Amino acid sequence: MSDSAGGVGGSSGGSGIGGDSGMGGGSDSSTSESIGGLNSGISGIGNSLEDSKTSCHSSTGSNLANSPTTADTLSQSPTTADLLSSAPTTAEQLSTAPTPATQLAGQAPAPNDNSGLTDQAEAGLQGLSALAAREGIGAERARNGYNAAVSQMDPKDVQGRTAAKATARAATPPTTRTVIEATRPGLGPKPGSVASANKTNIGANQLAGRLGNIGRGFAVAGVALGAARIATADNKTEEAARVAGGALGGIAAGSLVGAKLGTLGANPITIGAGAVIGGIVGGIAGEKAVNAAIGWAKSWF
Repeated sequence: MSDSAGGVGGSSGGSGIGGDSGMGGGSDSSTSESIGGLNSGISGIGNSLEDSKTSCHSSTGSNLANSPTTADTLSQSPTTADLLSSAPTTAEQLSTAPTPATQLAGQAPAPNDNSGLTDQAEAGLQGLSALAAREGIGAERARNGYNAAVSQMDPKDVQGRTAAKATARAATPPTTRTVIEATRPGLGPKPGSVASANKTNIGANQLAGRLGNIGRGFAVAGVALGAARIATADNKTEEAARVAGGALGGIAAGSLVGAKLGTLGANPITIGAGAVIGGIVGGIAGEKAVNAAIGWAKSWF
């Protein structure tokens, strides 16, 4: 029994709780494995953190390396010299800026539209020249015709002379005729006159000659003015029409004003002055009428 117990005890002692291969020995081995695994996990976490840190540093360094430095930014920015070199100079600005002459040219009226002061002055002179030419040359011709008719008469043919005088007055231009009628209304001989019927007044003949010379002078001036205007015009046909309109307007208005003043009993000086003003105004109005007609024609054609 003792051996058996001892055997049992020995066996128990070898394999029991207190033995190497008992229950206590198995627990130490498992704990060690767990701690080893924990250490491995911690080591892995540390390695991961180290890798992340290394990657972060690498990425940051790469970004910093690729980012432009302050020196690069400054080197690429335009310098003051570049800005000044690209800016227009004062000379360039002055060369492109509109000059007073170009500004005035832009505001000036279009040529040949009779709206400028020069155009109106030319139109007035055109009208006055035409009026004076017609009056002066016409008066001389009428007087010359009268002298030719009277010179063929009998010295006592008073009635023939009176008829010749009536014919000459009818042929005299309106303004000059109005002045003559205001000075000497009658057609017969002056009271107390003993002159022959076939002889005319020398003073009247000389006055008619002077009027003719004045008329021819105005005719030359009017033709020269009109020719110059036509030669320098862009549209010569239209300008020729304006010149003709101014001349006709001056003759019509001047004659009308002179005749009207005569019927009102004005003296010869007032009649002449009124005719001159009428000729100038008529020339301007005549050209304006032509301009209106040209504009109307262009709007239709």
